[in-house]
Amino acid sequence: MRTPLVSFLSLASLLSAVASAQDVTIDFDDIDTTASQSVKWSGDHYAASDVLFSTNGGALGAFRVSWANTSPNIACGSTDPTFIFPDASVEAAFIDDADGTTQLVTQEVSFWVNDSDSGGGKWAAEIYDVAGIRLDRITGTAEDEFIHFERNVPEIHRVVFLPSPDLDGMDTLVFDAPVLPGVWSDRGFALAGTKGDPQLGGTGSLEAGTQLGVELRNVVPHSPAFVVVGMQFLGASLFGGTLVPTPDIVIAGLFVDALGELELTGTMPAGVPSGTDLFVQAWIFDPAGPRGFAASNGLQATAP
Repeated sequence: MRTPLVSFLSLASLLSAVASAQDVTIDFDDIDTTASQSVKWSGDHYAASDVLFSTNGGALGAFRVSWANTSPNIACGSTDPTFIFPDASVEAAFIDDADGTTQLVTQEVSFWVNDSDSGGGKWAAEIYDVAGIRLDRITGTAEDEFIHFERNVPEIHRVVFLPSPDLDGMDTLVFDAPVLPGVWSDRGFALAGTKGDPQLGGTGSLEAGTQLGVELRNVVPHSPAFVVVGMQFLGASLFGGTLVPTPDIVIAGLFVDALGELELTGTMPAGVPSGTDLFVQAWIFDPAGPRGFAASNGLQATAP
């Protein structure tokens, strides 16, 4: 089923504007606690901003500590500030607040590991998709470590922080607004350039009136680029690579920034039928490409 041409052209023109994505931040600092008192939320969990926090320990707690990344509070897998279960995790699962059950996913998430001890105990951070498959794992021992996970498409459903055997906590969780699974998918076909495969990510629920965007990264800074937007998968040969979308709209005259990134955002227009597909791919002028071009992976977005 095709999107009405007027709506599709409106969407493509809105995507040509460069803007910043909106992040959600949870820092636990609005919780009423003191240095000698912890807070036990509802049962063993706490829900806020489409995130369900839980633990595999005794109960989830928040502590007021001097080493918090954003003072005063951190979240820990215990309600006793004098003892943290060595294997007690702090978990954050993206769940729709409206019904408390619908699973959601995000493309990008970060947080700070706040550690009271420099004794070298090892902690770990992991991310999982809705099927429970682990997507990535990071380990470390440093204090106040910044953890960042990012995928090409929204597929991160659950974040797990596994502390070392001392008083570790999670602070300042930041993430892209979560969406339903399957809205965005990675179709592949990147064409390597100077820095390897350019990576194109997509965000947004594709519901009418909501923000959507694509972000290009891992390319040569200040490179000229163009973005192809189509309503069908094409898979045609181009410049030694594969053009993923039908070239219904070509957004030209773009330039990558000094960090080797380019972000395009817009607002999803009304009147797009459910099940409508949108394909997006970025092409970059790059002398290391087989014919002077590199290309990102193709993205497919499906309207709910």
